[in-house]
Amino acid sequence: MSGPMETSTPYSASPSGLVRSPQAADQTPHYAQAVMKVAGRSEVLVTQDIYAASGMKLLARGARIDASLWKTLSQHKLAKPLDQVLASSRCIDHVSLARDIDKPLGASALLATMLARTGDANGWKPVLGSIRLPQALAFRFTVMRDEAAQLYFHSLRVTLGAYCIGVRLHQGRLDPDGIDAITDLLPQERRDDGSSHAAVEVERRPHRLCDVLHAWPALQNRIRGTPAEPACRFIDERMMQLQSLARQCGITPDLLELLDLGEDDAVMLRDLHTTLDEMGRLLDGLAFEIERCIPADGPHGALSAQVVSVLRQ
Repeated sequence: MSGPMETSTPYSASPSGLVRSPQAADQTPHYAQAVMKVAGRSEVLVTQDIYAASGMKLLARGARIDASLWKTLSQHKLAKPLDQVLASSRCIDHVSLARDIDKPLGASALLATMLARTGDANGWKPVLGSIRLPQALAFRFTVMRDEAAQLYFHSLRVTLGAYCIGVRLHQGRLDPDGIDAITDLLPQERRDDGSSHAAVEVERRPHRLCDVLHAWPALQNRIRGTPAEPACRFIDERMMQLQSLARQCGITPDLLELLDLGEDDAVMLRDLHTTLDEMGRLLDGLAFEIERCIPADGPHGALSAQVVSVLRQ
């Protein structure tokens, strides 16, 4: 490492004791925290020299990430995303992917039936064996496996489903006939693959999202036109992204209020669990970012604490 430390983005600690996360173009605080946790359990190495956005060299290739080096990274905005400059000693490859795919496959009668109806239930293995994951993608998959296992295995199930469709649209691309292929592959009665949440968890998470979406307009009005508005502008942007994602998925406060969370609705909501998990992570990540950027003991601390309380309810 060379040169003095920059002072434009000083180091600070959140109330939970976590250091501020290094930022890059496609990086969120939640993802950076997950990388830090992975580095705490296994060896994570720098695969190429890491530079700050200002051009200053921070870490040299071959360095092992530990708490002190993470603190160094946390004081700077990075020139490249973490995925492109880090690798884990337990990084996912085509061999470990094949092993991991066996887990959801063994637990899902639905996937087994779909693969059998392609004509070769094991045909996905040579396809997977021919794949060599780019380092950045392999590292992101590794973090997902270690810190968001449910999302990771959901991705593997989607991968198998996409393979089945492709084997059925030999055309090398998707077209309207893909819908017919899906219908043809699925058995008459959809079977539960054992990935459902407990009913109480299914009910709690959408209502958390509903409450946040309901409460945000009033909080937004409290912020606008006050000295706190410039410091809170990023909250408005992140909430707009969350609202857009919810609308795209058909999840709105009005819709959730109309649901009678009985057995039929619980089954429907269970199918949304992966989307709801991701939204929960977005809420938690935003709460962490607010605590980092707007300290509780600062001039806008009371307002930021109220927003965090709504996000974490």
